[in-house]
Amino acid sequence: MDRSNDFALRRTIQPYAALLIIWLAITFLWIFVILKTNDLSGLILIALLWAIGIWSQYGNTRYRIFWENGAIRQIAANKNTTTIKASEITRIVQERSDLQTLFSYTRPSRRIAIYGDGSNGHKWIDVSLKHFAVEDIRRLMRTIHEHRPDLSIPKGWI
Repeated sequence: MDRSNDFALRRTIQPYAALLIIWLAITFLWIFVILKTNDLSGLILIALLWAIGIWSQYGNTRYRIFWENGAIRQIAANKNTTTIKASEITRIVQERSDLQTLFSYTRPSRRIAIYGDGSNGHKWIDVSLKHFAVEDIRRLMRTIHEHRPDLSIPKGWI
């Protein structure tokens, strides 16, 4: 079993950039207020802001995609694992979430969806276009194309 071609998609900071900017702006604003009023109780608010922020986003950091031994494996934020062998892939499409899906937070808003049918039934893996490095997504698409040249890959991803 040759595992030299196995890889994991690297994560990006893009999905967290806006929140980070907002948290930093609020933090600096509160530091300014603390310095002007000499009231250190604002430090508790800053700590609470960062604790809630880290807690709310921690689950998203567990969302991972791997190419392992001729199969794609996704570990979702809720720790559920989905694996689709290259031979089980039925189609690969680039999608955007509709409004209902977007507000349900069940799938990435912009994604490449890899659908498959196997012994465990119909399943899919969502590769977020915001969470993962673009060059790694291209590498994954090229690797799938090498194993399954009969599949149509979304335009611009090979």
